[in-house]
Amino acid sequence: MKSAGYLFYLLFCTLAINAQTISFKCSRAKFTRNEIQTELAKYPVGFLHKYLFEINVVDDNKICGRSEAYSNRIILSSSCDDVHMTIHHEISSVLLRQYDFKVKEVVNIMYGEFLKLNGNFKYNHNTDMHHIEEGSETEKHFYNYKYAQSDFENDFNIIAQELFVDGYKIINYMHAHMDMPVSKKIQLVIDFYQKLDPKFSIEYFKKQRI
Repeated sequence: MKSAGYLFYLLFCTLAINAQTISFKCSRAKFTRNEIQTELAKYPVGFLHKYLFEINVVDDNKICGRSEAYSNRIILSSSCDDVHMTIHHEISSVLLRQYDFKVKEVVNIMYGEFLKLNGNFKYNHNTDMHHIEEGSETEKHFYNYKYAQSDFENDFNIIAQELFVDGYKIINYMHAHMDMPVSKKIQLVIDFYQKLDPKFSIEYFKKQRI
């Protein structure tokens, strides 16, 4: 065993998702099983069992997390420092690909709205994870991180992760800036989640913290 925050060394491990039960068989990670469980417990019982098959933790210093295209699994790096955000970021990508037919129309509408609400701002493959300057023109269209400008999916991911880890702040921001396109996008993401499960209301997200 390593010091607090680490489990025994293995290069690869799997967290099997069965409702809210996780089999955390290894680590060499900067995060613990309890941290993962805390974040996954924010989803309704049975929700992840429906949409997410497994979480893999690997040794990879190049990424913090990613989701596999056309798959219902996510990859987390054992060196990830912000797993609380990353896990929701990647789960939201899985949901975009694995959503039930009943929300397909919502996704299509949201995609169009995202593009329309961006106005003259084009997705530019920006991978900068620094914060957007407060009061800037960019802030009217994208939330918090410049990385949101990279493409539609990351724009969606950033809003989703913030709803789960700092919900009170982003909801208050939305209400305080209803004249900005970014606030309309935040509402669209909430609508998406609520179509998946009615538990995901504004009041629910306002209670979410790390």
